Amino acid sequence: MKDNDFDAFSALWADSWSLYGRIPNPKAINLVFEMLGDKPLDEIKRSLIAHCRSSKFPPTAADVIALSGGVSDRLAADEAWALCPRSEDDTVIWTDEIAQAHGIASEILADGDKVGARMAFKAAYERLCADAERDRRPVKWTVSLGYDPKQRRSAVNAAVECGRLTQQQASQYLLEDRSADVGPIIGLLTGNVVKHPAMNKKTLSRLDECNRAALDGFAKREAKEQSAKDERAECQEEIERRRAEAIAHFESKAND
Repeated sequence: MKDNDFDAFSALWADSWSLYGRIPNPKAINLVFEMLGDKPLDEIKRSLIAHCRSSKFPPTAADVIALSGGVSDRLAADEAWALCPRSEDDTVIWTDEIAQAHGIASEILADGDKVGARMAFKAAYERLCADAERDRRPVKWTVSLGYDPKQRRSAVNAAVECGRLTQQQASQYLLEDRSADVGPIIGLLTGNVVKHPAMNKKTLSRLDECNRAALDGFAKREAKEQSAKDERAECQEEIERRRAEAIAHFESKAND
């Protein structure tokens, strides 16, 4: 659910409790909304209908979670361990939790204790995943590049087939390797184009144009992101106002 689903969720939860002649605590509705925030509103509605058909008691968050299955999009610990790199040549596509857990286990692995490293990885990974689920953080796949270009292409293409990367995300990693000097490219990224002895004036002029275009693009993107941030802030204020109104409404009903 999104924050703007709160009103619809509140009404749905209150209606479910009313079938049992009960009125839910308005403050409890806020807590239940947070607990079920990773589930779509339609799925919650289906679970509430199923619960009310079979139970003599008002629904709880645990009832809804049990009926909706509570399946996580995150890999199991053994699957996650299998994705970890075995050398610096390996390119891996992994989640933030896998990367952090691998960092914890890598020191043990460096000492030659593979069993201990795997145990440390699993314990850290499961803890990190539990924290992420509790905080409702979505799964985020990232690329860690290795030195082997052939394996890099294979790993990235496999991630696209599995749906972990989009084709657009993958394209930046699938460029052909070049043996030419990469200084001009670094200059474009840093805004510091340095003259190369083999470059003529036409090449330098073209690089300068590309540099200006890149910097202009960065500025426009930052302005757009700031505008979106301001809009989200305004939307959040409106959501909080409506939430307060909903709580006041339920409190007035409870006092009647």
